[in-house]
Amino acid sequence: MQARLLTLLARDDRVRMAPLIGAVVLVIAGALLLMAGLGFALAAAFLALELVLSPAWAALATAGAAVAAAGIAVGVAGRMQSKASIPDGLELGADLIRRHPLESAAAALVAGIAVGGSEDAKRSLMTALSSAVTRL
Repeated sequence: MQARLLTLLARDDRVRMAPLIGAVVLVIAGALLLMAGLGFALAAAFLALELVLSPAWAALATAGAAVAAAGIAVGVAGRMQSKASIPDGLELGADLIRRHPLESAAAALVAGIAVGGSEDAKRSLMTALSSAVTRL
């Protein structure tokens, strides 16, 4: 019965996730097009600067502009992230991830590979998650 319930839940999740997956694909496609557009804009800036500067200085100016734009984007993202609130139950985990980002990323990678490569691990994870959800 539990397997049947998980199958029904998974099917329902797939139906509900379809619009989200479509949105994620569109965002990724948009990001790739934006990156291509920025690349062409930087190439055009280099070609324009090359008319008045030597190629080395034009490349340096173009790279400097790209690095400055990236710094501004990272700064804005950092301010947005600092304003985001973390739910009470996740503070300990978030603190642990902040203190050990490399180890957390490595653990997530290993866990993803283990769960993705083993049917037994997938089943065990689904059982653990379903029992955790029923306790809530």
